[in-house]
Amino acid sequence: MCGISGIITIKQRENINQLIQMSSSMSHRGPDDEGFYIIQNNDLKGIELVSNDSDKKIRNLKNIEDIKSEKFKYGFSHRRFSILDTSINGHQPMLSNNDKIVLSFNGEIFNYKEIKSQLITLGHSFISETDTEVVLKSYIEWGDKCFNKFNGFWAIAILDLDKNKVLLSRDRFGQKPLYYHIKNDNIYFSSEISSLRTVCPEINKLDINSAYLYLYHDRKDSLTNSMYKDLQVIEPGSFSTINLTNGKFENEYYWEYPKVEDNKKSVKELSKELDKLLSDAVKIRLRSDVPIAANLSGGLDSAAIVHYASEVLEKEKLKLTTHTFEYSGNKTLSEKDDAALIAEKCNTNHETLYFNSSDVWKDLRNLVLKIEEPVHNPAAYIQWIAWEKISKMGYKVILHGASNDELMMGYSYYPEIIDKNKLRNFIMPLNMQGNSVFYYKNIGRIIKWLLKKELFFNKNVTKKHHPKNPIFKEEFLNKNIENYNSISTILDSKDGESRRLADFKYLRIPFWNNFMDKSMMSIPIEVRFPFLDVNVVEFCFKNSNKIFYNKGWTKYILRKVLNNKLPNKIVWNNRKKGFTSPTKQWLLDNKLENIDILKSNHKLSEFIDIVYIENNYEQINTNLLWRIINFSIWVDVCKIEI
Repeated sequence: MCGISGIITIKQRENINQLIQMSSSMSHRGPDDEGFYIIQNNDLKGIELVSNDSDKKIRNLKNIEDIKSEKFKYGFSHRRFSILDTSINGHQPMLSNNDKIVLSFNGEIFNYKEIKSQLITLGHSFISETDTEVVLKSYIEWGDKCFNKFNGFWAIAILDLDKNKVLLSRDRFGQKPLYYHIKNDNIYFSSEISSLRTVCPEINKLDINSAYLYLYHDRKDSLTNSMYKDLQVIEPGSFSTINLTNGKFENEYYWEYPKVEDNKKSVKELSKELDKLLSDAVKIRLRSDVPIAANLSGGLDSAAIVHYASEVLEKEKLKLTTHTFEYSGNKTLSEKDDAALIAEKCNTNHETLYFNSSDVWKDLRNLVLKIEEPVHNPAAYIQWIAWEKISKMGYKVILHGASNDELMMGYSYYPEIIDKNKLRNFIMPLNMQGNSVFYYKNIGRIIKWLLKKELFFNKNVTKKHHPKNPIFKEEFLNKNIENYNSISTILDSKDGESRRLADFKYLRIPFWNNFMDKSMMSIPIEVRFPFLDVNVVEFCFKNSNKIFYNKGWTKYILRKVLNNKLPNKIVWNNRKKGFTSPTKQWLLDNKLENIDILKSNHKLSEFIDIVYIENNYEQINTNLLWRIINFSIWVDVCKIEI
């Protein structure tokens, strides 16, 4: 877990101070160490450099401040947040023995021990206990085929002088961001947008398509790279090769989502298989040389993670520390009792952290600045506040149950897609969403679908005109007809597998991972997601939705796995609460201030009708109103040009 950045010059050399600025802007990502590697001339002789933020034990190396006015040809910088082998043996950028390969690596490779053993049998030796050295030796041994061997998350930059190229790689699900920008044929890359903007101030223009998708559809990083125009990303599951002679980019995918297989295994067999995969996923994510804790709500996903982690630690006579979050004075959103039940069953050291929802508002502008882009929900910010508290308690790593709702169809729209499809084919489901089909709420759902004509096959989502909305300016909507049709086609998927894949590739996981990285690294703290273990994900995508939505239960296979391992109240609970926040009350309490925020941003009137919002404030959809306010703050604090 770190921050990486670099500059590759093709025609005109760059000033070393530019590299210093890019790294300095990400000091929060790496408080433990800072390192640089530059090549100044065509002789390709490199120099390792340190700074005043570098580990004290290596400050005998040349300080980059002494040559900051000089120029260079290629340069990498690295900010380190030490998790594995916290000694100076993990200093980066890391070099091969012949100095021909330079690595700057941000992330964690959880199966590094297994890969290391394999490399040792192939003749490689190691001087550290880091996964960074494993990444370097893996590339030396297998070249760009190494990425498929890694189980973890990463953003990787490799300078290969023997092959006259730079490789930029990103993990399968985009957990670690990696942006780049090309200016005057020179290539600038970094873990954060703000880092690039320190040397490329032209990255300040709003991407109109992204603004529309975020404001109108609550979608970000779905059909566009980011909210910024002229900013590119290395795509998840891919690596880009940059030719150092001409700067030419070539992108290649090293991994793709598997297709559904015709699996004849029973639910019992599949449950046993998933049980082993989840246990292994959690076990390797407990590898750390610093303290680990776990988030624990009252839900199934975090309960599963805590169960498996506690099993592993119990064998070592250790106890897991868990935390639950609760709003002071608001019991309607409390999951404290269920969390305590899980903690007791799993024998964890458990604590409830209390805070006010108003805490978000107090520091909202600063939080928007840290995330670099608008966020869809205040709950995301409240998690940031909670993680900061946990970090101050001495923990550098947190286990988290994120992404399983998308993976195992936990959201309510998945059952709706499947149930509607059955009804279209004149198949009456016996159960819907955890209850009999004759349960009054399910009868109401079917009647609603019939009245809205949602059970017909011939629904045509392509529109000649964008639906009108009094909140948004008509010209703004009409300019986005193509975006409306594209996103509507994805959202109106008729089968669960397609929607699940879309959530992972376009709709939810990219956005969520991006936010999680920015928020946790601004503290910094590392958050690990066992449900995004590649073996778990491949298992889920190889199996049809029948094992995830079965007998009216979402996450059916996980419930079968955890049956008798956790309390029935947790395993067979069909009420999904999730991590939420009292957004509506927050918006009402801060109405006057929020209206002032909208009025102060005159450029916003190109998209929305501010007068209409002011006159109808209480009636506007809560999530939409939040997005508009959050967007306005982002445009202001990040100085975005519309």
